[in-house]
Amino acid sequence: MRLDDLVDAIGKINPRYVKEAEEGGKRKRISAPVWLSLAACLVLVLTGSYLGLRFGGETDDGAREESSAASGAPENQAEEAPELIYNEIRELEYMIVDIEAPARIEQVDAEGLEAYFAVPILPEDLPEDFSLQAEEFAIGYNEEGAAIDDNNELLYADALKERSLTVGVRTTESGEITRFADSDLETSEVCGVEVTAAHYRNREKEDCYIAQFERSGVMFTVQSENLSQDEFTAAVCSLLEQAESVS
Repeated sequence: MRLDDLVDAIGKINPRYVKEAEEGGKRKRISAPVWLSLAACLVLVLTGSYLGLRFGGETDDGAREESSAASGAPENQAEEAPELIYNEIRELEYMIVDIEAPARIEQVDAEGLEAYFAVPILPEDLPEDFSLQAEEFAIGYNEEGAAIDDNNELLYADALKERSLTVGVRTTESGEITRFADSDLETSEVCGVEVTAAHYRNREKEDCYIAQFERSGVMFTVQSENLSQDEFTAAVCSLLEQAESVS
Protein backbone atom coordinates (compact mmCIF):
# COMPACT_ATOMS: atom_id res chain seq x y z
CA MET A 1 0.00 0.00 0.00
CA ARG A 2 1.26 3.45 -0.89
CA LEU A 3 1.63 6.14 1.72
CA ASP A 4 -1.18 8.23 0.18
CA ASP A 5 -3.59 5.25 0.21
CA LEU A 6 -2.87 4.58 3.88
CA VAL A 7 -3.56 8.17 4.88
CA ASP A 8 -6.88 8.07 2.95
CA ALA A 9 -7.84 4.85 4.72
CA ILE A 10 -7.24 6.37 8.14
CA GLY A 11 -9.35 9.38 7.24
CA LYS A 12 -12.35 7.12 6.41
CA ILE A 13 -12.65 5.43 9.84
CA ASN A 14 -16.28 5.31 10.98
CA PRO A 15 -16.85 7.99 13.66
CA ARG A 16 -19.13 5.52 15.46
CA TYR A 17 -16.18 3.41 16.42
CA VAL A 18 -14.41 6.41 17.81
CA LYS A 19 -17.49 7.44 19.84
CA GLU A 20 -17.99 3.96 21.27
CA ALA A 21 -14.38 3.84 22.27
CA GLU A 22 -14.72 7.11 24.17
CA GLU A 23 -17.89 5.80 25.99
CA GLY A 24 -15.99 2.77 27.27
CA GLY A 25 -17.55 -0.03 25.25
CA LYS A 26 -15.41 -3.10 25.88
CA ARG A 27 -15.57 -4.55 22.41
CA LYS A 28 -14.93 -1.31 20.61
CA ARG A 29 -12.57 0.20 23.19
CA ILE A 30 -9.96 -2.32 22.26
CA SER A 31 -10.33 -2.51 18.51
CA ALA A 32 -10.65 1.10 17.42
CA PRO A 33 -7.86 2.74 19.51
CA VAL A 34 -5.45 -0.14 18.88
CA TRP A 35 -6.21 -0.02 15.18
CA LEU A 36 -5.65 3.70 15.18
CA SER A 37 -2.41 3.37 17.13
CA LEU A 38 -1.11 0.69 14.82
CA ALA A 39 -2.10 2.72 11.79
CA ALA A 40 -0.46 5.83 13.20
CA CYS A 41 2.74 3.91 13.95
CA LEU A 42 2.68 2.48 10.45
CA VAL A 43 2.30 5.97 9.02
CA LEU A 44 5.32 7.13 11.03
CA VAL A 45 7.39 4.16 9.92
CA LEU A 46 6.45 4.57 6.27
CA THR A 47 6.98 8.32 6.44
CA GLY A 48 10.42 7.82 7.99
CA SER A 49 11.33 5.23 5.36
CA TYR A 50 10.08 7.49 2.58
CA LEU A 51 12.05 10.47 3.86
CA GLY A 52 15.10 8.27 4.33
CA LEU A 53 14.87 7.03 0.78
CA ARG A 54 14.06 10.49 -0.55
CA PHE A 55 16.85 12.40 1.16
CA GLY A 56 19.20 9.73 2.48
CA GLY A 57 20.61 8.92 -0.94
CA GLU A 58 21.34 12.56 -1.61
CA THR A 59 23.03 12.90 1.76
CA ASP A 60 25.13 9.80 1.17
CA ASP A 61 26.09 10.99 -2.29
CA GLY A 62 27.05 14.38 -0.92
CA ALA A 63 29.06 12.79 1.86
CA ARG A 64 30.83 10.56 -0.61
CA GLU A 65 31.64 13.55 -2.82
CA GLU A 66 32.98 15.52 0.16
CA SER A 67 35.00 12.50 1.32
CA SER A 68 36.39 12.00 -2.17
CA ALA A 69 37.31 15.67 -2.46
CA ALA A 70 38.99 15.66 0.93
CA SER A 71 40.93 12.41 0.51
CA GLY A 72 41.99 12.45 -3.11
CA ALA A 73 43.10 14.66 -5.98
CA PRO A 74 41.00 15.37 -9.07
CA GLU A 75 40.63 12.55 -11.57
CA ASN A 76 42.82 14.29 -14.14
CA GLN A 77 45.54 15.27 -11.71
CA ALA A 78 48.67 16.45 -13.50
CA GLU A 79 51.72 14.27 -13.13
CA GLU A 80 54.29 15.52 -10.70
CA ALA A 81 57.37 17.11 -12.15
CA PRO A 82 60.45 14.84 -12.24
CA GLU A 83 62.98 15.23 -9.46
CA LEU A 84 66.69 14.50 -9.31
CA ILE A 85 68.65 13.23 -6.33
CA TYR A 86 71.70 15.45 -5.91
CA ASN A 87 74.84 14.05 -4.33
CA GLU A 88 77.21 16.44 -2.58
CA ILE A 89 80.70 16.03 -4.02
CA ARG A 90 84.02 17.83 -3.65
CA GLU A 91 85.69 17.19 -6.99
CA LEU A 92 85.42 15.69 -10.44
CA GLU A 93 87.93 13.75 -12.47
CA TYR A 94 89.01 14.77 -15.96
CA MET A 95 90.87 12.54 -18.36
CA ILE A 96 92.17 12.97 -21.91
CA VAL A 97 91.80 10.02 -24.25
CA ASP A 98 94.30 10.12 -27.13
CA ILE A 99 93.21 8.54 -30.39
CA GLU A 100 94.62 8.27 -33.89
CA ALA A 101 94.27 11.36 -36.00
CA PRO A 102 91.00 11.30 -37.96
CA ALA A 103 91.32 10.76 -41.69
CA ARG A 104 88.36 13.04 -42.25
CA ILE A 105 86.64 15.68 -40.13
CA GLU A 106 83.07 16.72 -40.81
CA GLN A 107 81.83 20.10 -39.61
CA VAL A 108 78.15 20.29 -38.66
CA ASP A 109 75.85 22.78 -36.97
CA ALA A 110 73.81 22.04 -33.83
CA GLU A 111 70.92 20.53 -35.79
CA GLY A 112 73.35 18.43 -37.83
CA LEU A 113 75.00 17.17 -34.65
CA GLU A 114 71.60 16.24 -33.24
CA ALA A 115 70.76 14.39 -36.45
CA TYR A 116 74.08 12.52 -36.19
CA PHE A 117 73.32 11.30 -32.66
CA ALA A 118 69.67 10.59 -33.58
CA VAL A 119 68.50 11.69 -30.12
CA PRO A 120 67.55 15.17 -28.79
CA ILE A 121 70.65 16.96 -27.48
CA LEU A 122 69.35 20.56 -27.52
CA PRO A 123 67.49 21.32 -24.27
CA GLU A 124 64.26 23.26 -24.73
CA ASP A 125 63.85 24.41 -21.13
CA LEU A 126 66.55 27.05 -20.61
CA PRO A 127 66.65 30.52 -19.03
CA GLU A 128 65.24 33.09 -21.48
CA ASP A 129 68.52 35.00 -21.87
CA PHE A 130 70.58 31.92 -22.76
CA SER A 131 71.92 31.33 -26.25
CA LEU A 132 74.18 28.76 -27.91
CA GLN A 133 77.75 30.08 -28.04
CA ALA A 134 79.13 27.99 -30.93
CA GLU A 135 77.81 27.38 -34.44
CA GLU A 136 79.98 24.49 -35.65
CA PHE A 137 80.91 21.11 -34.23
CA ALA A 138 83.26 18.37 -35.44
CA ILE A 139 82.97 14.64 -36.04
CA GLY A 140 86.15 12.71 -36.85
CA TYR A 141 86.16 9.60 -39.06
CA ASN A 142 88.88 7.06 -39.81
CA GLU A 143 89.80 5.81 -43.27
CA GLU A 144 87.08 3.15 -43.13
CA GLY A 145 84.45 5.82 -42.52
CA ALA A 146 83.76 4.93 -38.89
CA ALA A 147 83.37 7.75 -36.38
CA ILE A 148 86.28 7.75 -33.94
CA ASP A 149 85.83 11.15 -32.30
CA ASP A 150 82.38 12.67 -31.77
CA ASN A 151 82.98 14.18 -28.33
CA ASN A 152 81.36 17.65 -28.49
CA GLU A 153 80.09 20.26 -26.06
CA LEU A 154 77.19 22.64 -26.60
CA LEU A 155 77.72 25.72 -24.44
CA TYR A 156 74.74 27.92 -23.53
CA ALA A 157 75.31 31.17 -21.62
CA ASP A 158 73.81 34.55 -20.86
CA ALA A 159 75.01 37.77 -22.50
CA LEU A 160 77.62 38.40 -19.78
CA LYS A 161 78.70 34.74 -19.71
CA GLU A 162 78.26 34.68 -15.95
CA ARG A 163 75.74 31.86 -16.02
CA SER A 164 76.11 28.84 -18.26
CA LEU A 165 74.97 25.34 -19.12
CA THR A 166 77.11 22.86 -21.06
CA VAL A 167 75.73 19.72 -22.70
CA GLY A 168 78.51 17.26 -23.50
CA VAL A 169 77.63 14.39 -25.85
CA ARG A 170 79.65 11.49 -27.24
CA THR A 171 79.47 7.86 -28.31
CA THR A 172 83.24 7.38 -28.58
CA GLU A 173 85.94 7.17 -25.93
CA SER A 174 87.81 10.21 -27.17
CA GLY A 175 88.83 13.71 -26.18
CA GLU A 176 88.28 15.08 -22.68
CA ILE A 177 86.01 12.98 -20.49
CA THR A 178 84.55 14.09 -17.16
CA ARG A 179 83.96 11.49 -14.47
CA PHE A 180 82.80 11.38 -10.86
CA ALA A 181 85.64 10.82 -8.41
CA ASP A 182 83.25 8.89 -6.15
CA SER A 183 81.67 5.65 -7.32
CA ASP A 184 79.05 5.09 -4.60
CA LEU A 185 76.51 7.78 -5.55
CA GLU A 186 72.73 7.78 -5.45
CA THR A 187 70.91 7.81 -8.77
CA SER A 188 67.48 8.93 -10.00
CA GLU A 189 65.24 7.47 -12.67
CA VAL A 190 63.68 9.97 -15.08
CA CYS A 191 61.74 8.82 -18.14
CA GLY A 192 63.14 5.33 -17.65
CA VAL A 193 66.76 6.57 -17.66
CA GLU A 194 69.18 6.29 -14.73
CA VAL A 195 70.67 9.70 -13.94
CA THR A 196 73.56 10.49 -11.59
CA ALA A 197 73.47 14.12 -10.44
CA ALA A 198 75.60 16.11 -8.03
CA HIS A 199 76.17 19.56 -6.56
CA TYR A 200 79.59 21.08 -5.88
CA ARG A 201 81.34 24.46 -5.65
CA ASN A 202 84.09 25.53 -8.01
CA ARG A 203 87.21 27.47 -7.08
CA GLU A 204 85.26 30.72 -7.15
CA LYS A 205 82.77 29.18 -4.67
CA GLU A 206 80.03 29.26 -7.27
CA ASP A 207 77.23 26.71 -7.18
CA CYS A 208 77.72 24.11 -9.89
CA TYR A 209 75.65 21.09 -10.89
CA ILE A 210 76.44 18.08 -13.01
CA ALA A 211 74.35 15.19 -14.31
CA GLN A 212 75.40 12.17 -16.32
CA PHE A 213 73.23 9.62 -18.12
CA GLU A 214 73.19 7.45 -21.22
CA ARG A 215 70.37 7.52 -23.75
CA SER A 216 70.24 5.45 -26.95
CA GLY A 217 73.98 4.83 -26.78
CA VAL A 218 74.81 8.53 -26.32
CA MET A 219 76.66 9.55 -23.16
CA PHE A 220 75.48 12.90 -21.76
CA THR A 221 77.40 15.08 -19.32
CA VAL A 222 75.42 18.20 -18.41
CA GLN A 223 77.11 20.87 -16.27
CA SER A 224 76.20 24.35 -15.08
CA GLU A 225 77.63 27.39 -13.34
CA ASN A 226 75.54 29.86 -11.35
CA LEU A 227 72.23 28.22 -12.23
CA SER A 228 69.71 27.40 -9.56
CA GLN A 229 68.97 23.75 -8.86
CA ASP A 230 65.48 24.16 -10.33
CA GLU A 231 66.87 25.66 -13.56
CA PHE A 232 69.40 22.86 -13.92
CA THR A 233 66.82 20.17 -13.19
CA ALA A 234 64.46 21.65 -15.79
CA ALA A 235 67.16 21.58 -18.47
CA VAL A 236 68.19 17.99 -17.77
CA CYS A 237 64.63 16.70 -17.57
CA SER A 238 63.69 18.49 -20.80
CA LEU A 239 66.38 16.52 -22.62
CA LEU A 240 65.04 13.25 -21.24
CA GLU A 241 61.40 14.12 -21.92
CA GLN A 242 62.18 15.20 -25.49
CA ALA A 243 63.94 11.91 -26.15
CA GLU A 244 61.04 9.94 -24.66
CA SER A 245 58.49 11.75 -26.83
CA VAL A 246 60.25 10.80 -30.06
CA SER A 247 61.21 7.26 -29.10
